[in-house]
Amino acid sequence: MVFGSGAIARAQLLDTSFNPGANGPVSAIAMQADGKILVGGAFTMLGGGGTGTIQRKYIGRLNPDGSLDAAFNPGANGGVRAITVQQDGKILVGGYFTMLGGGGTGATSRSRIGRLDADGSLDATAGVFYWQPAPGFLGSFDLEFVRRDTLVVSPESAGVVAAPPALARADVGDGDRSGRFSARQPTTGLVEKPSPAPAPAGASAVRVRVVVGPAMRAVIDTPSADSVVEQPFTLAGWALDLAATNGTGVDTVHVWAYPATGADPIFLGVAAYGDKRADVGRMFGEALADAAYGLTADSLPPDTYDIVVYPHRAKTNTFDGAQIVRMTVR
Repeated sequence: MVFGSGAIARAQLLDTSFNPGANGPVSAIAMQADGKILVGGAFTMLGGGGTGTIQRKYIGRLNPDGSLDAAFNPGANGGVRAITVQQDGKILVGGYFTMLGGGGTGATSRSRIGRLDADGSLDATAGVFYWQPAPGFLGSFDLEFVRRDTLVVSPESAGVVAAPPALARADVGDGDRSGRFSARQPTTGLVEKPSPAPAPAGASAVRVRVVVGPAMRAVIDTPSADSVVEQPFTLAGWALDLAATNGTGVDTVHVWAYPATGADPIFLGVAAYGDKRADVGRMFGEALADAAYGLTADSLPPDTYDIVVYPHRAKTNTFDGAQIVRMTVR
């Protein structure tokens, strides 16, 4: 067959020496630096030709000649859809599994993603925590990951599941809603809940601050948008940093007025900051309740202005989370 001006296409011949075989679809292939071939998919048998002759649950490794690498057998309990080899040789695995590593159908809980060492053993440092919060969970949460040997299990359906070596406890930081994280075990329908007791002596724990939504929050309560006011008038609201570990995370609030005509902005001053807002405390926790700001303006020439509030974020030493309201001064 001739393409274009004299270009000749050659048939791509099949390498007849390479015939590992599998009994299900292959969805992921990755090459290691030593030439070995990582294979993932929906198969349960791999290697030996035909539809595979050796059990490999959803993941396996072939030698460069196509023979099965007998030393590599991490195992999973669901299909593997993605495999990537890191520069350090460790292997990232993604798919439909909830158990991974240890052979067979996997021996360690890993929800949809995990990391293996180059020899196929589970990388113990790569635990991945997934949480898809409902809209009511907007805010900040302190999640404490504690390694424990026991677990309180409440069955929603029949079945028994071995307690995983690590679980999460989420303490919602507002005192009123001191809740605890619940994780569903997809393979059994059980709901696993950590005991409210403190972590056992000698247990390791890692506390992680998780912010759902933007960390900087600021609100202008008054004046309202497009309002017409006479002087003096009061500007008031609240501002906080949900990622703060000490207080509200805001150390000052500056206020500017930008004339709608495009004239130079006018600095109205530094707002008083730090009074308690009970409503903010109920929403975000008492540690963040002292977030109120207020400023009285009495010297603006009559005009229409965009009033801009600039909270100053202590953690980064920057102004962040600015809010704006348009108003007219008589």
